[in-house]
Parts: sequence; structure tokens; C-alpha cells
Amino acid sequence: MDTTTVFPDGRSRRLNRELAAIARREIVGDLRQSWKSDWTFRDTWDRGYSEATRPNVPSLLLELLSHHNPQDMRFALDPRFRRDAARSIYKTIGSFLAAQEGRTFVPQPLPPTHLVATIDDTGSRPLVHVRWRPQADPLEPDATPLRYVVYLRLGEGGWDNGTPVDGAEIALTAPEPGEVMSVRVAAVNAGGESEPSEALAVGIGERGGPPVLVVSGFDRIAPPQFVDEGDLVGFMRSMDEGVADGLDVHTVGDQYEFDRDVPWIDDDQPGHGGSDADLETTVFLGNSRDFIAVHGASLLAAGRSFVSASDEAVAEGDLALFPYPLVVLAMGEEKTTLSPDSLRPPEFEVWPDSLRTALRAYVESGGKLFASGAYLGTDAADDPEAVRFLADVLGVQWRTGHAAVTGEVESSAPALLPLGETFRYNVEYRRDVYRVEAPDGLVPASPLGTVALRYPENSIGAGVVTPRAVTLGFPFESIPDADSRDALMRGVLRVLERGPGRPAADR
Repeated sequence: MDTTTVFPDGRSRRLNRELAAIARREIVGDLRQSWKSDWTFRDTWDRGYSEATRPNVPSLLLELLSHHNPQDMRFALDPRFRRDAARSIYKTIGSFLAAQEGRTFVPQPLPPTHLVATIDDTGSRPLVHVRWRPQADPLEPDATPLRYVVYLRLGEGGWDNGTPVDGAEIALTAPEPGEVMSVRVAAVNAGGESEPSEALAVGIGERGGPPVLVVSGFDRIAPPQFVDEGDLVGFMRSMDEGVADGLDVHTVGDQYEFDRDVPWIDDDQPGHGGSDADLETTVFLGNSRDFIAVHGASLLAAGRSFVSASDEAVAEGDLALFPYPLVVLAMGEEKTTLSPDSLRPPEFEVWPDSLRTALRAYVESGGKLFASGAYLGTDAADDPEAVRFLADVLGVQWRTGHAAVTGEVESSAPALLPLGETFRYNVEYRRDVYRVEAPDGLVPASPLGTVALRYPENSIGAGVVTPRAVTLGFPFESIPDADSRDALMRGVLRVLERGPGRPAADR
């Protein structure tokens, strides 16, 4: 770098300046549109930093966030922001390379949404019908899908190499009875292939009859809870750990020093922002977007066929609920999530109005619901309409969040499981199932309901049974033990297929 003004291939080293200009346009422009309208930009520097000047290829040194700035760290710890910033960096590289080659850069599309996977058994051989919607990129009108790739997985095997599809639907040969078939879809254009969509699943049970519909409602990825109370500033993971995006090194440990006036002395006395280091090397699972197969396996173990759909597809009318005698709502750790700046609206509400409307009409027509999730009541507590929905449709009232810490659940009435039987949902940091740190405490909203499950550490209600719904204050898929899941699912089916009337435990 000290002896020549060109790279080994003869191009000028001033290409670094062009690369930096594209980075400013893409990254700052995107973040100002999506996250913070006045995102700060400092001038581009021409300095002799080794990271940017010694490489024999066009390079730049990008400084995006400061570890000393709590507001910056709110962005840095948000998986949504990291995903958007990474896409902007990708677009920077793509735009630069395309400009050097005299081509137009086409960004890869975003993943499809509104997936629906159903079974058609009217022909000589059952077929699986999968359909979806393309997802537009509001920042990149050229990131439009031209075709798709559909990926399949049987049982606990790996995903196949994919099947190209020109339209937004496909018919596939159904799996053998008792086998779970999972499906996900990626979008493709001239720029490449998107990330895959969430995974849905279908299966044909031995008992026959109409299938159960499983609704995938866990879309959330989120940062830990941020607090800013005068001199106390930081991340209160004990309130809400957030949700990692798939497998991630999500945290070094809990913050213990919140006083912004406590200075750094040395690494043994780090001052404000000081955190535990017990999780520094821990890789664990957040939202894999692949939980429907877990529910489906337990339904198949009980002999029941099942199909699935995303919650967006149900809420926006892409799939009617009325043909299905039972709808399973897999809400996971879905919860309304705010953003560091008001530019981005709240996301991941558990009970949006459109979904409540669809579910209310379904139940009033005679349908039955099995709902599970960590924040089913917590997320509704400040919305009178959502509270009324819980009472009228699910037959439950919310009592508390953070209802338990040990993960143990005990049968308190023989409606779902034998009295006194216990099982656990996950509270550990694992690679195969996410941790549930704040389950809900629930009680019946009327005398027709029964607290069928409790957290034995404090006897708070963990599961409520009513004549037309079973509701759990923790996610069903967070139960690591398959036998426990299967037994609980059999109990749910037994209760809800019994027909009108009070559970046996109340008679």
C-alpha cells in the first residue's frame, strides 16, 4: 500500500473510496428508512488503517455501532436489526461488484410468507397441496421473486435438494401414514435464492377422519428487555431474554451493573454494563421457525391426521378454519415487541384483531382450540378486547407472567393426565429446543373451566380445560421429552373430542 496506487490486477486503489460511497448509500439509507430516520452518519475517512489499506482487493473499514452507547446496543442486540444491517452490507458488496462489471445489481428476494400445507385425499392417492405468497421488499423493488424452490423433509431426516416451482403453489405426493412431511419454500430471482420460509408440516394418521389444523404463530425474534430509568440503564434479561434468530451466541450473561455513573476501572471492575460471563461460549436455539413437525408427530402418535398454516394465512383469510374439527395454535414465545425507535411499528402481537375475529367465528360455529404459548395472557393484559377474547373464546383469564422457573408441571385434575403426573418444559440453554423463561399463569374464566395443570413450585395454574378449548401457559413444543408430549396431546384430544359438557374431573 505504500509503494503503488493500484491493486495487483491494475485497478486503482481509489476503488476503496467508491466502495465506501456505496456502503454509505445502502446502509445509512436502509437504516434511515427502516429503523431511525435520523441515523447518524460520520464523514468517510481516508486513513491508513491496516484493515482497509493493506488488502490487495477493494476494502473498507465499517464502524456501525458503539459498545459504550446503550442506544446503539439496543440496535446491536436486536436480531431484526442485525438481519437488516447484514442485508444492507450484502447489497453494498453486490452493487459494487455489479458496477465493476457493468451490470445491474438485482438483490435476492425475501422469503415467502402466508404458507398453507393441506392434504387432498379425494383422488386415487393423497396429495399435499402447498401454497404461499411472495414477500415484497419495500426497500428494493427489484427484489421480486421469479420462481421458487420447495424443500421437503421426512421425519427427522435432512432437507432434500429442493424442487423448482414457477408459480406460488405445488402438489406433492403425500407421505406414508404415520410419517411427518415438513415443507419450506425459498424465493428465487436473478440475484439468487432467499432464506427459506418457516417450515410447515403434514401427516396422515391411522384413524382417518378430518385432519387437525396446526397454526404456526411463533414468528418473533427480539432483543432482551431494555430499561432506562434515570441513572439505571441496561438490559434486564430477567424480565425478557428476547428471542435469538435460530442458533446464536446471543449473550455473554446477565447484566448486573445498571448505574450509568459507575466508571470502568479495569476488566475486573468494568463499571456500567458489567455482565456475567457464564454464557460467553454458549450457542443455543431461539426461534428456528420449525416447530409444527413437533406438534404433528404427537398428533400422528395419537392416530390423527394433521395439516398446517401460518397465522398470517389464517388471519387474512387464505385458509378457512371451518372444515377442521380442531385447531392447534402454536404461539411459542410470540409477544408484542417494540423497537428502539418509533419509526418501526410494534411487531409479533399474539392476538391481532384479524386473528381474533377468525378464531371467534370458528369457535362459535362449533370448532375446538388447543392453544399454547408463553405470553398468551401477558400480551393481552393491556388490551380489553384481547382480554375479552381470552375469556369468551379460550375460557381463560391471565393471572401473572413469570409464573414459574423450574420448568416442572403437574397434573392437578385428571382431565388431561393422571392426577399428580409430572413433566417438564425446557428452561435450559440448549441447541435443540428454546428456553422458556417466563411462562404464563392462567385460571378459568367461568365455572365450566378446570385448572388441569399447575406449576408445583407455587401451585399457579399452567393449563386450563374448558368444553371447547385447552390452553397452556407454556409452549407445547418446549417439552423436550417426546413421550410427555404424546401423552399430553392424547389428553387434549380426549377432552376436546368428548363433545359438549364439563370435563370428567368436574362431574
